[in-house]
Amino acid sequence: MARRNDPQNARMRHLDSMIDLVRKVVIDIGAGDGEMTWRYASRAARVIGVDPGPVATFTPGAAARRRRNVDFVRGRAEALPFDDGRFDVAIFSWSL
Repeated sequence: MARRNDPQNARMRHLDSMIDLVRKVVIDIGAGDGEMTWRYASRAARVIGVDPGPVATFTPGAAARRRRNVDFVRGRAEALPFDDGRFDVAIFSWSL
């Protein structure tokens, strides 16, 4: 069973109250193990998780794996390996 640090889903409810991720291309800077990255994927068109550590090791549930709209890359917020304007939303979840 997948580990969940937020069983009541409070972080996603809070984020949903601030921004609409539906059909957006999202970058998750400081993705860590990818737990939240997979949650964003349920709403977004595409999510890229970026972290300076090893590529995410969090194992999503079967429904998330079927979405296939998530990628993880190794990188630093100071030098993102993407062109300007590629993303609609940037999320810094627990990364500052």
